[in-house]
Amino acid sequence: MADSMKRYINGVTLVELIIASALSAGLILLLTAVLIFSRRQASGIDRAMVVQTEASIALEHISRQVIRAIGSINIADPAPLGRNPVQFDPLGLTMSIYVDEGLVPDSVGDGRWNTQGDHWIGYTYQPAVDPANQRIVFCTNCAAPPCNCNNQIISTRIFAPAPAPAVVWSRTDNYITLSVTATWDGNDPLLPPPPSPENPVVIMQTRIKMPSVSTR
Repeated sequence: MADSMKRYINGVTLVELIIASALSAGLILLLTAVLIFSRRQASGIDRAMVVQTEASIALEHISRQVIRAIGSINIADPAPLGRNPVQFDPLGLTMSIYVDEGLVPDSVGDGRWNTQGDHWIGYTYQPAVDPANQRIVFCTNCAAPPCNCNNQIISTRIFAPAPAPAVVWSRTDNYITLSVTATWDGNDPLLPPPPSPENPVVIMQTRIKMPSVSTR
């Protein structure tokens, strides 16, 4: 009778409680680390997409203008009317292009050199001591090369980790080869130096044909 009335109280010892708390804390830390990693990965992907878009916009803008070039690479009349339609400054920072254009800006030209609204345009890569100010600018109209003016900013994320150049353009026959390097932020001290998941770098390259440029 006395034995049947005994009560047994189930409980945990101090050691078991410490072990359970440690396991719970470890699980929470693991889940937190996974969450932080996932957020960083998602942020890195978003930044990489932004950087890729910047580089793509620059390439598309330049390509759209380069295909309008007209002239002959084998004829070099005195400036400013030199028939060589693509010219680079000695430092390789500016590319000037002689384009075929109608009387109305951005209209289709007549396919003949130095008539109607044909004129020089240009693109300049402007490096700076502060990488945040590095950019590509578009010069909509200039009297003669080098066309270095600030009519329109194309991109402000054009930056490459040293010593690589951020913009490389060259001509072979009637083709322009263009390479652009874009970076999320080349100046933020709180970010790891590029390239990194938090500070992605995208390099894009294209080859542009100039159908109205003669190689003869």
